[in-house]
Amino acid sequence: MSRAYIALILLLGVSITTYSQYSYYKESVVIKNDSSRLEGYVEKQSESSLNPEIKFKENIEDKKYIGIPVTEINKIIFLSDSSVFERVKYAHLKDSVKVIEFRLAKKLLNGYAQLYKLQLPEEEQHIIFERQNTFVYIVKIDTNYYVLKEQEWQENHAYKLERNYVGVLKYLLRDYPELSARVEYLDFRDKPVITLFRKLNDYHPEVRQDFSIKKEKPWLLQEVLVSGTDVVESKKNTGYGFGVGYNIQIVYPQLSEKYSTDIGFSLNSYLKIYDTNFDGKYYLRVPLGTTYRFNNNRISPFAHVGLTFYYFYQYDFYFRFSGALGITFFKHEVISASFETLPVRGDARYFSLNLGYLFGKH
Repeated sequence: MSRAYIALILLLGVSITTYSQYSYYKESVVIKNDSSRLEGYVEKQSESSLNPEIKFKENIEDKKYIGIPVTEINKIIFLSDSSVFERVKYAHLKDSVKVIEFRLAKKLLNGYAQLYKLQLPEEEQHIIFERQNTFVYIVKIDTNYYVLKEQEWQENHAYKLERNYVGVLKYLLRDYPELSARVEYLDFRDKPVITLFRKLNDYHPEVRQDFSIKKEKPWLLQEVLVSGTDVVESKKNTGYGFGVGYNIQIVYPQLSEKYSTDIGFSLNSYLKIYDTNFDGKYYLRVPLGTTYRFNNNRISPFAHVGLTFYYFYQYDFYFRFSGALGITFFKHEVISASFETLPVRGDARYFSLNLGYLFGKH
């Protein structure tokens, strides 16, 4: 058991050293300010990672990328999902000083009022309770830009949610009483905000609304079929067996494609465990946790931490803290080793070596 574990760690170390460069490159068209076009691949680990410059490759196999600052870019079109990111002006406070910067933001709506969604980098987020507040909306009317944001504050044990977007919307919609009346109870979410500005644009049919939005899911699902062999050590003895399982990885592409929330289940059988009265019995294993992918190359190492729930048929159930290291080959084939110990209940330690196949784009 220990030799296999050490070998896999060494293999992962080599992979991490060799393939440590991020490579979440998406096929794209970059249109620059001078109307020139670049066709190739743009790294998009997350939406916020597109700022303040993009990493561009003409060919996915190129070892080096070209850095292009946002100030030189008019828009990027990602071909896989038809999403469009355009350069906008973003006014915000930085060290209590107002600054205006160019950022690339996802376009949500075209017309008299153009609507964008700008994901903020982690250092600009101030989340206390409202976990969805990782972004702002930006509205462009004519040549003017307006920021819609929701902020949380906590001072001297007092909590306050500031719905700054309400005042801005009332100003923008001051000549549209029907729309302005909806603002006070408007949720800070895509659907109600897009609906509001669609209705505003309906008042201005002279401006073409020729931008079609492909509805994007806030998450992507990846599925993994797994089979493997297991070794169990307890105070009484050592057992071994095998199992098959199914895992779901939930990726949040707007925030980061390097992390996923994982849930799964597997059915395992042991040839020998604890004592002779338990030989050959089955148990159900349900892992929950988070996976971090170091890159998205043809050889992509990953690490996992979480909690695993066990249920032994007509016997017992308990939990284990778990950790795993693994490698994904060619985006689909998976090999991993997991170690589960520090029991919440029970005294056994588990080691498993697994092979899997991953379905879905990533």
